[in-house]
Amino acid sequence: MEILKGTYRLLKQIVSFYQTSKYPNCHKTASIPRSTHVYNKENIVLAERVSIGPNSEIMNPRAKFIMKKWSFTARELLVVDGNHMSVVGIPLIDVRDEDKDRLDVNHEFNKDIIVEEDCWIGAR
Repeated sequence: MEILKGTYRLLKQIVSFYQTSKYPNCHKTASIPRSTHVYNKENIVLAERVSIGPNSEIMNPRAKFIMKKWSFTARELLVVDGNHMSVVGIPLIDVRDEDKDRLDVNHEFNKDIIVEEDCWIGAR
C-alpha cells in the first residue's frame, strides 16, 4: 500500500511539473491543475511551493496575478485583474483596451493582483 501511495505522489508531481512548465513565469515547484483556466500564461507569476486549487479561473489579460512563496488556494478561485471603464458616449460593452490605454491616465484599471507569502485563500 505504501508503494502505491509513493507512486501516486510521484505521478502527481510529474503531472504538476509538466502543467506548470507551460507557464514561463512560474517556479518549477508551483502547482496549477489542468482544470484551471488562465487567460494569459505570461501574466501569472507563481513562486516556489505555490498551489492553485482545481477548477479555478484566472482572468488576467492585461495585468499580472502574482502569488509569493508558500501560498495556496482552495478550489474554484476566481481572479479578475481588470475593471470596467465608463466612457461618456460609449456603451460599457464597447469600451476596448485601446480606449483604456488612451483614457486611463492614472492607471486605475487592470492593476496587478499580489498574494503575499504564506497565505491561504479559501474556496470560491
